[in-house]
Formats: sequence, C-alpha cells, structure tokens
Amino acid sequence: MMKKFVSKLENPDHPLLGPTLWGLQAWGLWQPNKGVAKIVYNLRHILLSLFTLSQYIELWMVKSDLAMVIINLSKTMHTTICVVKAGTFVFW
Repeated sequence: MMKKFVSKLENPDHPLLGPTLWGLQAWGLWQPNKGVAKIVYNLRHILLSLFTLSQYIELWMVKSDLAMVIINLSKTMHTTICVVKAGTFVFW
C-alpha cells in the first residue's frame, strides 16, 4: 500500500517537485489538464471568494455588536488571507 502511494507521488517530468505538484493538483491549485475538472476547481475558487465576500457583508450587518464584530473579524481575515493566497496562485 505504501509503495502504491509513493509511486503516485513521483513525476518523471519534474522529479524534485513530484509530491508538491501532486498535492497542489489534488486541491486544484495546479491545473495542467483542461476539461471538467478545471472548471469544477475554478468554480470552487469562485464560490470561496463569494463566501468571503458574504463574511464582509455579515460583518457590516453586525457592526453595532462589538463582541460579535471581534469574533467575526478574526475569521473573516483568516479566510481572506487564505482565499487571496490561493487565488493569486491559481490566476497568476
């Protein structure tokens, strides 16, 4: 079982980047192939961006409750950083 897993990590075109490229491709950040999978991964990235936007809208709606704003702000900023990092990696 371990040999099968390790053999999937190997990439003859990029021998030193094999495990890294495998992980990036599994999460949709490395998209060398065209087709339905690329559309699905890009749609997922767009939906996550819209989710982040909805968090900012929610933050605007609860602006009168300071405790709720502080709780939501930390989650919103963490999500924003993750989405921006992934988005710039995909679209750069």
